[in-house]
Amino acid sequence: MIHEFIEITEELIFTEDEFIDLCADFSTQKELAVELGVSSTTISRCLKKYYPDRRKGWLKTVLELYDLAKCTKCFIVKNREDFYIAKKEASGRESSCAECNRGRWDTYYEENTEQVREAGRAYGKTENGRRVRVAGGAKYRANKANRTPVWADLEAIKEFYINCPEGFHVDHIIPLRGKLVSGFHTLDNLQYLTAYDNMSKSNKYKA
Repeated sequence: MIHEFIEITEELIFTEDEFIDLCADFSTQKELAVELGVSSTTISRCLKKYYPDRRKGWLKTVLELYDLAKCTKCFIVKNREDFYIAKKEASGRESSCAECNRGRWDTYYEENTEQVREAGRAYGKTENGRRVRVAGGAKYRANKANRTPVWADLEAIKEFYINCPEGFHVDHIIPLRGKLVSGFHTLDNLQYLTAYDNMSKSNKYKA
C-alpha cells in the first residue's frame, strides 16, 4: 500500500517516508497527536483513511505494513527480518532485534557457562538431541564437501586437525556458511580457537 502524501490536516501534509519516521518516533496515537498539536481523533481518522488494515490504536502497525519494526532494546527501526520469529507474539516477531538478543545471550553465557554446557550435554543425550546432532553433522559434512576446492591440500588439512591443542577447536576463519561471505575448506582458512571463542564467533566474520 503506497501513498505519495499523508494528509493529517490541510496544514499538516507529510511524504510517506516522513510519516513512517513519525510512527517510528512515537508509540501511541496520543503521543503523535500531542507532538503535532492535533487531537487523537484526527490521528485515528488519518490512520483509518490511509491504513485501513492496521490493528486499532498502535502506530507500530504502520511500520509492519512496510516490513519494518522498532527494537524495544536499541530503539532502532529495522527490517522485520532482522527480528527472530516468535509465534506467540501478535506481530509474529520478537520485540527486540536479533543483534540485541545475541548480545543478551553472550552476557548470559559468560555468567552461566557451566550451566549452559551441562544443559547442552543433557539435551544431547535425549533422542531429539541425538537426531539434531546427526542431522547437523550430516549437513556440515555436505557443506564442507561443497566448499573444498580440487586444489586443497587434504593431507595438510588432516594434519592440522590432528595437531589441534587440547581444549581448542579447529575453526574456519571465513565461515563456510557465512551471512555475507563464505570461505573454502583449505589450510590457509583454518585456525585454532578456544571452545568458547569458537562458539561465540558462530558463523560471523570480521575482515
